[in-house]
Amino acid sequence: MKLHFNQIDDGSKFLPSHVTKSMDIASINLQDILNILSVNPKSAEAKLISKMLKECKEKGIKDEVRYCATSLNAMIDFITSRSHSKKGKFIVASTEEENETLMEYTIQKAQKLGNDDKHNIVCHRLNNPFVVFLCHNIKSTDIYGVSLVGANGKQMNATAVCHKNTSEWYRGHIAFQLLKLEPGTKPICHVLSGDAVVWVQNQFGDN
Repeated sequence: MKLHFNQIDDGSKFLPSHVTKSMDIASINLQDILNILSVNPKSAEAKLISKMLKECKEKGIKDEVRYCATSLNAMIDFITSRSHSKKGKFIVASTEEENETLMEYTIQKAQKLGNDDKHNIVCHRLNNPFVVFLCHNIKSTDIYGVSLVGANGKQMNATAVCHKNTSEWYRGHIAFQLLKLEPGTKPICHVLSGDAVVWVQNQFGDN
């Protein structure tokens, strides 16, 4: 299949902890965040922040739990809060490199990570002036480690997500248009970009 692996690499970082403590993404409005960061409301940065807030405040589909993390500690707190066991451990996976050029890849091997499809969490880096990860937990979702080889002969490891139940998805979703499918008919799988991180509950976490 033809794939490309884009990655946000603009040099931005997480905001300092003393700033994020006063800025709850789930409830803050755009003007307040622009004031805190001294951002011009008419700037390109303001437009990105506005888009980020909209994405973070979307309700999501049925049984989807969403959270926007503005720090690594906040991300880890959310991940552990979704664990089904206090002793549970997570495997962290991501696509190892970026390749923004569309290239044909052959899948050599796919291995399922973990055995608990209720607690897998994917965190996507949002395009924003400061680092924000949109993390979400969707039931009936499997995670795979995938070995690929490109048309240029280069091998790489990627992470793929398979959504087994799409019955609650928006009928106009781009995946249905590309694959010519209806909601709830077949699983939909996609390879993650290099700026996404997956947290998979370790099946041996209680041992």
